[in-house]
Amino acid sequence: MICNRMVHVQVLEKGYDYEIFSVVALFYPKNEIVLSSSQPPDRFPGVFLLIKPVMSEGEKHIKVLLKAGSLSLESLVSCQETAAGDEFEKRKSIKMELKRQIYMLISKALERNLPWGVLTGIRPAKLVHEMLKEGKDREAVIEKLTGYYMVSGNKARLLYDTARAEEKVLRQAGEDLISIYIGIPFCPTRCLYCSFTSDPISKYPHLVDAYLDALKK
Repeated sequence: MICNRMVHVQVLEKGYDYEIFSVVALFYPKNEIVLSSSQPPDRFPGVFLLIKPVMSEGEKHIKVLLKAGSLSLESLVSCQETAAGDEFEKRKSIKMELKRQIYMLISKALERNLPWGVLTGIRPAKLVHEMLKEGKDREAVIEKLTGYYMVSGNKARLLYDTARAEEKVLRQAGEDLISIYIGIPFCPTRCLYCSFTSDPISKYPHLVDAYLDALKK
């Protein structure tokens, strides 16, 4: 297993810093991650990840190169795959594919898979709701979660069951009702994919009463 104290990420393609950082942090939560547009020295001791726009067969791609010790892995992300969609959908698709490729390279280098796969910074059940609206059945939903998003089988089944349970509440919504999101910043543990403001409750038990008072107010 490759374990270095610093991860240096050279980003030469603008607009993807958050997605890049979030995936790298899944594998290196306790390491210093440096994002910059400058390449580290040739003998840089840590992990080096390069994100660079390139042309391949006349089309724009984003090159992902991972170097760690003597290991070197790379892949290409096409920027043309979703040309039929609008600009927002195109960018959304490229972001997800970039995350997938970074995840797969680091996963291969470390010989490690993560239970929530490539999911970061989102409510995972929301993806299931979208797939259910498309008419996908349980088998198709779980296959997409485990295949495309690389979620473990146990977590995929949990997501499906959670979304089905949420549907009972969502069906009660009407024109005279609104949904309010209330963030609970205390959890038993912190999920790797989570980007919300939250910490294990055992770390800040002294803040619970103050939070509840503020919530009631």
